[in-house]
Amino acid sequence: MRVWNKLALSALTVVSCSFAANTLLAQQPAAAAPTASAASAASPIKVAVIDVGYIVKNHPSIKQQQTAMRNQVKATQEELIKRRDVLIKDAEKLKDLREGSPEFNSLQERLAREEAQLKLDSVRKEKEIDEVGAKMAIEFYQQMQGIITRFAEYNNIEIVLQCSREQPDSKQPATIQMALEKSVVYYKKTVDLTDAVLQQIIAETPAGATAAPAGVPQTATPGNLRR
Repeated sequence: MRVWNKLALSALTVVSCSFAANTLLAQQPAAAAPTASAASAASPIKVAVIDVGYIVKNHPSIKQQQTAMRNQVKATQEELIKRRDVLIKDAEKLKDLREGSPEFNSLQERLAREEAQLKLDSVRKEKEIDEVGAKMAIEFYQQMQGIITRFAEYNNIEIVLQCSREQPDSKQPATIQMALEKSVVYYKKTVDLTDAVLQQIIAETPAGATAAPAGVPQTATPGNLRR
């Protein structure tokens, strides 16, 4: 579960590197026609953005897996608490026994063994849950990375940055701080890959997953993005 708390590419913005080059060229005397390599160097760099957090929140299988993990964690906690309560109840029996007697020593030793086993089981269960969460995270990353790569290569996009669509809320100071620390503060909506990537993820998710969230296009292919 800790993986998802950390558990997530910001703004599909087209940055033109040719602006500065063109300005300098305009100040220079007329020269010979640029070579093919010079023209290529002056062409704009295509940059895109993506909101990974939004995709995580709306990914159909992730929501199902997170629900299953929460249920598993709850069941595990209930089992461990029940075993702890039994130990506490049995420990009360020591009061009725004479300290140092065979019965007292036998019960005390059993309680010590069971308490140690309970601690070991608690650590083991926590580790198992963390490993499941890590497996979910890496599978999500690999799926999303593959789709982003296909979109970027199809549309000749050279850089994909991580952005956030979440707006700051005056009632939640943390969101204001996050907004101030954004790496990408502006981008055109036309360079945002989020909806297209999410729709492709949904299309590749096995049947039975939840429907696309509101606001996501019903069809999204690499061709939907501007060249």
